[in-house]
Amino acid sequence: MRFEYVFVVIFVSGVLNSKVSGEPSGYLKYVLDILGDVVQNETNGIGIKCRRHLDYYQTGLETNRFWALQMFDATSKLPSGIGTGNTADLGSFEECIEVNQRIDSSNSLRGRYCFGETSMNLKEINATITLKLASCLPDSCSTADASTIYKYFGLNISFPENLCQTFADRDKLRFGISEYCGVVFFGIFALVIAASTTYDIYLYTTESQVKHQALVAFSILKNGKKLIAIENNAKQITCMNGIRVISTMWIILDHRYSVQFYFPLWNNFYKETWTRSAGNMFMINAQMAVDTFFLLSGILVTYVYLWSAEKSTSFHIFKFYLHRFLRCLDANRSCLRHAVFQINSRFGRRNRFHSHVAQTIRIGPTLVEHDSLTTD
Repeated sequence: MRFEYVFVVIFVSGVLNSKVSGEPSGYLKYVLDILGDVVQNETNGIGIKCRRHLDYYQTGLETNRFWALQMFDATSKLPSGIGTGNTADLGSFEECIEVNQRIDSSNSLRGRYCFGETSMNLKEINATITLKLASCLPDSCSTADASTIYKYFGLNISFPENLCQTFADRDKLRFGISEYCGVVFFGIFALVIAASTTYDIYLYTTESQVKHQALVAFSILKNGKKLIAIENNAKQITCMNGIRVISTMWIILDHRYSVQFYFPLWNNFYKETWTRSAGNMFMINAQMAVDTFFLLSGILVTYVYLWSAEKSTSFHIFKFYLHRFLRCLDANRSCLRHAVFQINSRFGRRNRFHSHVAQTIRIGPTLVEHDSLTTD
């Protein structure tokens, strides 16, 4: 039997019998023994300062110091339900990085949260399980030190540097050129909207006529009226409105379920059974609804051209392609990148952002089609 399975058995039995007051027992005692081995072995490659802080951390656990128990509590334990696919334990991020214990006048110990993963090969079921676990160790310990420490537990865990964070790292998450460009762009856009809306309100209250339509083109008041207006236009193909509504709702339903697959689940192994169920085919194949927008786009482009030809109006090929280019320009991607992934990654929990969200968006490009009937 491999040592990691022995560790699992010891872990489970230890948790059932451990206590945080009086003499340590069970799993807590096992951790203290391992920390003692790590500190005493001076040839394992762990840094001197990290070793010193681990010794101090071990003493804190033995004496039930609150800050040490916080670090111990913030560290991942073996998650329940591994057999059903619950293979991730995020630990306690805030609890870890808020640890700040002063050792002496010139030395202090701060918690460092790292998120890593390890693989377990289960030969009996011919499967490999990837466990994602969090560690809370002194900030003086590097990712290599953390991996070495976990090897004493029989676990080969890798901790990427970009998935580690301390409280002090928050000050380092400053805006770069991309973030400043995004803020400036949206700031100018917001000012244009505010100015256009203010001018439109002024015209409405004074009952004046607009001199240039471009001045109210970005008005919330004007565009809001158009959005909520219900008019019967003879030029409309009304059935397309229903197709767009049904397709949009179908895609939203698909995103509601599919996005969950990229995050930790309690029953992750049930996904395969769920996707094979005939009753779920409606949601699984919702990507096909995107094809309806391609169809509508082609139909509307052709319809506008034929409508213009019927009126014997001139058809400007350059204006046509410029209009289509501006409409199909991937503005959604730039908005998503600047407003969500660039700025939110600075304000949110960076390690979880990188490990879950940032990896999810690399799956494929975002595609948005805007279709409407324009006969101007």
